[in-house]
Amino acid sequence: MAIEFVGWDLNVAMQQYGDKWREHRRIVHQQFHIGSLAKYHTVLSDESRKLLRRLLQTPERFIEHTKHLAASVIFKVTFGFETQENNDPWIATADEAMKTFDEVGIVGTYLVDLFPFLRYLPEWAPGSQFKQDAKRMKGSVVSMFREPMKRIQEDIAKGAAKPSIMASLLTELDDSEESTRRKLVIQSAIGTSYAAGTDTTDGALTTFILAMVLYPEVQKKAQAEIDRVIGRDRLPEFADRDSLPYITAITKETLRWHPPLPLGVPHRLMKDDVYNGYQLPAGSIVICNTAAMTRDHTEFPNAHIFDPTRFLTKDGSLNDNASKCWEFSFGAGRRICPGRHFALDTMWIAISAMLATFTMEKSLDKYGDVIEPKEDYSVGTICRVLPFKADIKPRSAAAQALVEALM
Repeated sequence: MAIEFVGWDLNVAMQQYGDKWREHRRIVHQQFHIGSLAKYHTVLSDESRKLLRRLLQTPERFIEHTKHLAASVIFKVTFGFETQENNDPWIATADEAMKTFDEVGIVGTYLVDLFPFLRYLPEWAPGSQFKQDAKRMKGSVVSMFREPMKRIQEDIAKGAAKPSIMASLLTELDDSEESTRRKLVIQSAIGTSYAAGTDTTDGALTTFILAMVLYPEVQKKAQAEIDRVIGRDRLPEFADRDSLPYITAITKETLRWHPPLPLGVPHRLMKDDVYNGYQLPAGSIVICNTAAMTRDHTEFPNAHIFDPTRFLTKDGSLNDNASKCWEFSFGAGRRICPGRHFALDTMWIAISAMLATFTMEKSLDKYGDVIEPKEDYSVGTICRVLPFKADIKPRSAAAQALVEALM
């Protein structure tokens, strides 16, 4: 359903292993491998500061603001687009496309996944509703991948293209037949960056806010680290990262506590395999139960508790021997997310900026009673925390002045 009918074969993560997949993944890896990330840090820092401004102006809309941060970072880096503060058309199109991924991304949601012969049913036949659903979904998916490149090609022709990954890749091409083929590869590979990175990063940042509301002692400890290392007269920078291990531990724990893709991306076995006595024939679909692994009490005692110290030594430094199961949030094996380091950088700078300037607490109702936020999540390929109330306010007058100075 996802690949053949809705168009998600444009997403590198959904492509079958082979030469085509390797070529697509190579492009993504070249742009987002850990050694290339420093060139994006200015954009990440700038966008995190815009997040702070939005939180100061309309703190009750924090869920919208984290979503805007995740989207604007990807659009700026990959396409060079500046997103609008409200009702951005690029974000709207991508949101619509990602909703379809929630609907079709889990194998078996539609019977055609389990009984592929149903693909041959005529549209008028009983049981072919999936074909009408696919037509409804496919337009936004195709638009999300094709329209940004179309716009950039027009800008290049006018000499008005802004610096971006896609513009850089396209300007290296000529008018040959090979270049025409290569454009389609670039379109798919770079478009995947948005599809893979936005909703997952947004979901993780909202989970972070929920954790700070539910675990105020963690928030206080993190803010104490920032105050001790940096002080209160500036915001954290990437150069401070090694000196803020507790903030890094919070980033890891956020992904462990509630991974955005609890069932990962389905994999297909290339050959027969055996796992714990189970015979798995070639062609089997294997689903990586990420949520179960990141909540495994043998790996993470009291796994339901948000506890960043899991990733720290007794002296407070990062523990290199801590369980790596949280990394399953990014998949596993040769198909692990190639943009994971970029996602971690985005999360780290946003989390450190929010902790440096704001306090996130439980809200009160009109009677002064505490509104207890619930640890409830949506059901779908990408799971997001359901809307909850939080009181987000500047830590102090000095923190408010620091954010106002960014406006």
